[in-house]
Amino acid sequence: MCYNRVEKLRSLGHSFRCAFRGVGRCIWQERNFRIHLTAAVFLFWLASCLPLTRGEWALLLLAVGLMLAAELFNTSLEWLCDQFAPGWDKVSRRVKDLAAGAVLVCAVFCAAAGVALLWRPQALAAAAVQVLESPARLAAVAAAGAAAAVFVWIGPAPLVRRARRLRTEDRIKGKERNA
Repeated sequence: MCYNRVEKLRSLGHSFRCAFRGVGRCIWQERNFRIHLTAAVFLFWLASCLPLTRGEWALLLLAVGLMLAAELFNTSLEWLCDQFAPGWDKVSRRVKDLAAGAVLVCAVFCAAAGVALLWRPQALAAAAVQVLESPARLAAVAAAGAAAAVFVWIGPAPLVRRARRLRTEDRIKGKERNA
């Protein structure tokens, strides 16, 4: 009986590892997921500048979670279609179009929920003034925007590959100097 509990715990741990690996792979390879993730980070930053209630935070978290989950489902369907119907296929095209449509509907309604929750002109104006009047804050926002653009459009994969290549080159140069 204890053995079954241990196996179930191992199985649960394995399930979580697989789930995190799937999210990581989506971050690594899917630009649209990185767009939604980056938008969520900036949305949470903006929301932290506003006086939201716990209920409003809960709705915001649900909307962001729904959007990211929709993008994960879309990605999984696209990968399945690509795996089982490489090249052009009428059915795969319809499946991909439907999945993309679901993401679009989700994005529109999540954006509308975000606007409904965060539309507070006076508080938003006060936050903008705080950023614009402080060179340090303005620089931080500009740097965050630049980093977000690199993350979204280039993605982590090329950056990590470049860093690994530079480390390898440094090791080789170090060995040549020591020899």
